[in-house]
Amino acid sequence: ERSDLNICVLGCSMALGVGVLYHETWASRLKQHIEDDLGKSCSIWNLSTGGSGVDYCSEVFHKWAPKLKPDISIIQWSDITRRSLVHNFNVQHVMLNSYSDGDYDMNDRIPMVEKKKSLINLQSFSNDLYLWYKNYLLTYYMAKSFNLKLLHILPSQVLTPCWCPS
Repeated sequence: ERSDLNICVLGCSMALGVGVLYHETWASRLKQHIEDDLGKSCSIWNLSTGGSGVDYCSEVFHKWAPKLKPDISIIQWSDITRRSLVHNFNVQHVMLNSYSDGDYDMNDRIPMVEKKKSLINLQSFSNDLYLWYKNYLLTYYMAKSFNLKLLHILPSQVLTPCWCPS
């Protein structure tokens, strides 16, 4: 339901508020502040998911922001090492070509330990930073093309926001 101010929130469990009551989440507190102190009605659309990574935030923003057309979107970017692709067990099964818990993939006899190591080796600080920045830029330029306002809450690994377009 649309209000005077419509805010879309994206992120991981921190943005979702896992482990706290709804009224204790920062998104709920922001809504309360807007309604109490500014006297405006406010809708918060929290599309966050616990355990998600930067690719999730970018993908969900691309899917929902043009449809919802929020007045502002707030993305609380997760840790740059967290990628949904690497941490999603269903994706791991597809990439590792196995749905069994055995030691070997029966199709090609490569030890599962080696296949799992190769998946984890996709991660490195430079690769993670590149993928985070790519998702950040995709989201930034999409917001710009649809004339959507976007507020980024940067992860702790990004020392200064000055190198990010604003």
